[in-house]
Amino acid sequence: MHSPLRRRESAFRMLAALIACYSSIQTIGPTKRLFVGAPQHKQNVQSLLQQHLFQVHSTTASPSTKRGRASDLDLAQEVTGTVTQILDFGAELDLGLDMRGWIAMADFGEKRIGHVSEVAAVGDQVRARVLYVKRNEVVVSIKDRPEFAKRPLSEFTEGDEIDATVQGIGKTRRAGATVIYFDVGAVTHAYALGRGETVLQKGMKVKVKVNEVSRHSISVALLEKQDSMS
Repeated sequence: MHSPLRRRESAFRMLAALIACYSSIQTIGPTKRLFVGAPQHKQNVQSLLQQHLFQVHSTTASPSTKRGRASDLDLAQEVTGTVTQILDFGAELDLGLDMRGWIAMADFGEKRIGHVSEVAAVGDQVRARVLYVKRNEVVVSIKDRPEFAKRPLSEFTEGDEIDATVQGIGKTRRAGATVIYFDVGAVTHAYALGRGETVLQKGMKVKVKVNEVSRHSISVALLEKQDSMS
C-alpha cells in the first residue's frame, strides 16, 4: 500500500497535469473568453503545488529515529530505558529497540514493593540488564540476579560436553512432548526436548552435549544420567 504522503504527492502531480491541459485549451480554444485568467490560475496553483511538494519531500527525506534490534542484545547486557506505562504487575519500557521492554514488579529492586508506582513513574529512566528476549518484548531486571554472574552464552560451543543439573520438566504444546531445563552454569538455563515420560527428576546430575547456542538460548542433548542431588 502507498503511504499517505505518496498518495498526496501523486494527487498534486495529477492536479499539475490538469492545470497544464487547461492552460493549453485557453491558447487554442475558439472562445478564449471562457478561459480568461487561466494562466494566472495556473501560476497560483503551480506555486501552491511546489510548496506542498516541497513539504512532502522534506517530510519523507527526514530520517526517522533509527532503532536498534533486540536480536543483537546479549543476555545480562546492560541497557537504559524510559518508562512508558505503569501496570499492576510491572512496567513497559522504551529501550530504543524494535521491541518494547518489560520489567516485572519483583525485578525493580531488592526491596519488596506493593506497586510499581511506589518506585517509578512514566518518563523515568532506568538502567537494567537483559534477563531474556521473547518474541515481542525484552524482559529486563534492575535486581542483581545470580544468573547475571554466570558464564555468557558466547563461551559455549556446539559439541561441548558439559555437566548439568536438572532444573525442571515441563510440557510443550506438541502432544506427548516434554521440555527439560538444565543448569549448565550459563546466564540462562539450557533445554532439551523429549517425548513421553522421563526418568529425570529435579536435582539430578547429568551429562549433556550442546546442540545449538545463540545469543539468547542454548539447547542440549542428554548423554547420561549421573547421581541425584542430595
